[in-house]
Amino acid sequence: MPEEIVNNAGARHQPLSEATALSAQWSSHLSKSFDHQQVPIPPPSHKSASTGKMSGKEATIFIVDQGASMGRKSNGRNESDLDFAMRYVWDSLATIMITGRTTLTVGIVGFRTDDTNNALEGEEGYNNISIMQPLGPIKVPDLKRLQKSIKPSGTDAGDAVSAVIIAIDMMERFTKKLKYARKIVLVTNGTGMMDSDDLDETSAKLNEDGIELVVLGVDFDDLEFGFKEEDKDSVKVA
Repeated sequence: MPEEIVNNAGARHQPLSEATALSAQWSSHLSKSFDHQQVPIPPPSHKSASTGKMSGKEATIFIVDQGASMGRKSNGRNESDLDFAMRYVWDSLATIMITGRTTLTVGIVGFRTDDTNNALEGEEGYNNISIMQPLGPIKVPDLKRLQKSIKPSGTDAGDAVSAVIIAIDMMERFTKKLKYARKIVLVTNGTGMMDSDDLDETSAKLNEDGIELVVLGVDFDDLEFGFKEEDKDSVKVA
């Protein structure tokens, strides 16, 4: 495993902020252009909080915003918004790989990508969304390939809600009706436009399938850490 990835496992990065919402609540977060209450990101963990023992089967899909705007360097950082956000994703993947457990499965979906590669790509609204890693156990060659392929694109087209629908479809096909802890993690700087027409239906589906949704926002206001982004993009403020 690449040494730099292992060494970063479990690190905390601010002001990348986390909003954890069960599906019944997520539409209120996303319908306000990802405006939501912030809490610090905990280090990745795959142990039961109550017993300290390893948990059962887990399926996690990371949805990564690869829009052109993710290539900018914000708030005095020397790295792009995407590289900054991906620190947490790489740490999470490394933590999963270190366990050696094949029951911890991962998938990655990119949205606002240059290309389109998903099961619903022939339907309206699913352009510029690409499956970067099918859901399943992740290995070192997968990680190396992803590190090369996850880059800011040349477009800002591509819808976050449609990407969530793609992730739900992937989750449903892989886990079927088996017992899994299911989670979708959406990583974005919140500057892209979003189609809210399918929010209610998608929220109901998340709830029905027992999928937890986590939104990781680059430079979203975080009261606990005393961070407030000034001069926000107009879409991010809305």
